[in-house]
Order: sequence, then structure tokens, then C-alpha cells
Amino acid sequence: MTMLVRSGAGVTLVPGAFASAKMDGIVTRPLSAGQHRMRVAAAYPEGDLVGAVARFLRVAHAAIEQRQ
Repeated sequence: MTMLVRSGAGVTLVPGAFASAKMDGIVTRPLSAGQHRMRVAAAYPEGDLVGAVARFLRVAHAAIEQRQ
């Protein structure tokens, strides 16, 4: 999945452990600071906060907020 992200062809959820991993061309961000059963982060092409990436992040954040 990270290869798709790096190439600009995808966005993915990754386990929180990946949030601190350095991956060339990929940025990870926690989706919420609250308590989780499992911590996840979003991985997307570095510098890409428009289009599908921005929409995905809005939907993911909204879904998390609904569950809290």
C-alpha cells in the first residue's frame, strides 16, 4: 500500500507504529489524539493535501469524531 501512496495512486490507513517510521515521499499523521483500541495514522504522498487526499482525511476525521 505504501508503494501506491508514494506513487500518488492512493491513500491508506496504517497502524500507529508506522507513524514514526521514515518513508521517503510519504507523510503520516495521527487521525485523533483521543484514546483508541488501536492507533492508526493516515499515509499519503508528501505535500499532497488536495483532492482525494483532503477528502479522505475529512471523512476519516469525521468518522473518528462520531465514534468518540
